[in-house]
Amino acid sequence: MAARLLPPLLFVLAALFAQACDDKGPGTPPVVPLTPSQLMDPEMCKTCHPTAYQEWSGSMHAYATEDPVFRAMNKRAQRETQGSLGDFCVKCHAPMAVQLGMTTDGLNLDDVPPEFKGVTCYFCHAAVEVAGTHNNPLVLANDDSLFGPFDDPASGTPHKGLYSRLLDSATLESASMCGSCHDIQNQHGAPVERTFQEWQDTRFSAQPNGSTCSDCHMKTQQGPASTVSTKVRTLHAHGFPAVDLAVTDFPEADTQRMQVQTLLDQVLQPTLCYNDLYKRIELTLENVSAGHSFPSGATPDRRAWIEMTAYSGDSVIYSTGGTPAFPLEGSTDPDLWLMRDCIFDDTGKETNLFWQAATLKGEAAVPGSVIQNVAMPETFNKSHPQKFFPTTGMLPMMPDRINLKIHLQAIGDDVLQALVDSGDLDATIPPKIARYTLGGAASFDWTPSTAKVQVVDNATLLCVIKPIKYRTNVAQAVSNARCAQ
Repeated sequence: MAARLLPPLLFVLAALFAQACDDKGPGTPPVVPLTPSQLMDPEMCKTCHPTAYQEWSGSMHAYATEDPVFRAMNKRAQRETQGSLGDFCVKCHAPMAVQLGMTTDGLNLDDVPPEFKGVTCYFCHAAVEVAGTHNNPLVLANDDSLFGPFDDPASGTPHKGLYSRLLDSATLESASMCGSCHDIQNQHGAPVERTFQEWQDTRFSAQPNGSTCSDCHMKTQQGPASTVSTKVRTLHAHGFPAVDLAVTDFPEADTQRMQVQTLLDQVLQPTLCYNDLYKRIELTLENVSAGHSFPSGATPDRRAWIEMTAYSGDSVIYSTGGTPAFPLEGSTDPDLWLMRDCIFDDTGKETNLFWQAATLKGEAAVPGSVIQNVAMPETFNKSHPQKFFPTTGMLPMMPDRINLKIHLQAIGDDVLQALVDSGDLDATIPPKIARYTLGGAASFDWTPSTAKVQVVDNATLLCVIKPIKYRTNVAQAVSNARCAQ
């Protein structure tokens, strides 16, 4: 009898073994299921997802609790609010540590185990619901379920592999996943970060051909999603380049800077004109590829500005935004085009500390691309900010050459100095903060020979429009800049 049962028993065992090994073939030992607590440790993810782990390990998600500026801000904010700020900062910078009760205010992060620091793999891939619009409203499964973009997950994995539209970049719902921590209102209700809201106001959020956060911040390649599968997938990189960079020793630093620079170089398309009637320079900026404003993120901290120098021969006949413009805040440069958010406390006094903000005023940011409506010219004007140089008076002559540069600093010197002055930030940190000069189409030389002649309202304009390669399918129809109309 036992001999008669043996063949079917072997068949069942062989089938189970093959399932555990997925498609890697015979000879591979079965995969041992991981417990929820094990799945919360990114080091466990590294075994099966080494590439994604390596990318994540150098990301600002992994760095979120190590960043000395974050720690300094949180430390000072907790002190100045007598602790009422609570988990406002760490809810997004150390979400698993908060959920597990390991910290309530972020002042004890050195005592938190490393697997619960930063924005971890589990925090994103265990999300089952976005139950709000800002300040981390993610609801997690809190079991051995991990979600991803595949509706045919491989079998034999050490955890439940489930499909979720929140993790699928092909669905616009996935933007709300990122938006949960990239749309922040402080305790006064002031929107100190509104990247997700900005995206909702752009053409990128429009059905049916919209584009989501991961299309820019998680580049794709083809390959197996894990070491327990040979299925070829469309994989998303997990470095999440944006603006900020690590300012202390951290993995993948050079890769991060290169990826951020590449991303920024593709955002803005400037149109630079010389108006012969008014003897002035006219600059129009268009945001062609960022699915949000430029700059974005923690906009009260961001500083973007224009540097422009006009020459007659070797002589400078006009300049703005260069070294004499510093410090940017309170600059005496009358023509400085500084893009930032100004925040004010409940008395109406300007401040540079987010927890003191009661109101906010945007200063000349470049909005994300919107769908143009010829019947509503204000849609064009809104999405193509323009400034004249000089703002008063005229240039002495038509320049032989105009050099344009666009700069971005992750955190303003005034914000950093305030933290140094209060003793919360080491004075060696501010010089290390990420600073960029945008390349690509954003920085170039205008000359009369490269300019295109146009006549607008009886004024002759000599314009150079630097075209940019559109990186998404929704930015194809953006119009030329104002002075090209």
